[in-house]
Amino acid sequence: MIEGKDVTTLAGIVREEASYYLPAARYLLGPGRSQSRRKVLVNGVPKSGTTWMVRLLATVPGYRAVGNFRGHIGSYHGVRPGDVIHGHDWYTAELKETLQANHIQVVLVVRDLRDQAVSRMFHLKRDETHAWQPAFKQMSNDEALMLSIEGREAQAGLPVLPGVAAWKTFARQWLAGDLELICLRYEDLLADPVKELGQVFQRLDIALSERLLEAIVVRNRFERLTIGRRFWQKGRGPGQEDAASHFRKGITGDWQNYFNATHRSRFKELAGDWLVEMGYETDVDW
Repeated sequence: MIEGKDVTTLAGIVREEASYYLPAARYLLGPGRSQSRRKVLVNGVPKSGTTWMVRLLATVPGYRAVGNFRGHIGSYHGVRPGDVIHGHDWYTAELKETLQANHIQVVLVVRDLRDQAVSRMFHLKRDETHAWQPAFKQMSNDEALMLSIEGREAQAGLPVLPGVAAWKTFARQWLAGDLELICLRYEDLLADPVKELGQVFQRLDIALSERLLEAIVVRNRFERLTIGRRFWQKGRGPGQEDAASHFRKGITGDWQNYFNATHRSRFKELAGDWLVEMGYETDVDW
């Protein structure tokens, strides 16, 4: 027995790793040898599930996460087959031409902006590298959530803080742009990750066995992501909150726990039409 460690969790992780590496090796020695590796940009607004999607794609044998270029378009010229970029980049004609010239496929992840506003509020309360963190940290959750919903113009040394109206425009520009992309909703991926991820892989011409596909999903499930490299710890299940973690809660509909009547009214003014447009609501009476 390993003293002080959760042996059950550790043993489970070992079994999961074994269930991944065997089909992964078969893939590399079989179909993976002949399949061309794609270059992929996983893009979306912050706190929309892009980090999870990057990890899922980067778990495909032969693929790797190469980070966020943070708007530096020139970096896209150095992308190699199998690279998975994590982006929050706005659509521009220059970026579109760069992506096309380098044959980079875009996977756009969208999320209910109500949940995104809540998740971003907690993120900005804890992210000490963000210029707005001191302001968010001293606010109540109600005040901080309203700021997350509304956003702010640049002021007194602080950069622009996009709100839900800006994030609505962000997604609309990508969807309306003249660029082929794969769009998926975070909620659909969370509800049936094997099915949704399988469809993304199909669009990317990544042919995996069902066993490997399932192993990739298991390897990147919420409980594992909350552990990271700390294999001796027990992971949190979806809905178990850790406000200090990047993977805070892992559920949908959490906005209902934080929105009051004022939040609802203001959100409807700024992005209520987007919820209807994307199928999250049938009308603005919610």
